[in-house]
Amino acid sequence: DAEGRIRDIVVDRSFIDKTTGVRWIIDFKTSSPAPGESLDAFILRECTLYGEQLRGYRDAVRRLGNEPLRCALFFAALGHLHVLKELDLPGLDAGATSWQD
Repeated sequence: DAEGRIRDIVVDRSFIDKTTGVRWIIDFKTSSPAPGESLDAFILRECTLYGEQLRGYRDAVRRLGNEPLRCALFFAALGHLHVLKELDLPGLDAGATSWQD
């Protein structure tokens, strides 16, 4: 971590997209919106709850390679993938490409 301590982490899913060269870190969630809660409000709430956890995964996984990184929450009950663009990191090499949505 930032203080140089060793931590155990469990990343639900990480892979490198062969087409784009981007490494993805996906955190699976079983939660769903509360009754009457909009999808937007639910996603904002979940990002607030889990954003720092994903940031920690991202920072740890960064040490595995130089590829660009993207993080997302996957809501299994909804079949919905939400990318946390604020956690994007470009590749560390000079030839890194820009993000494509």
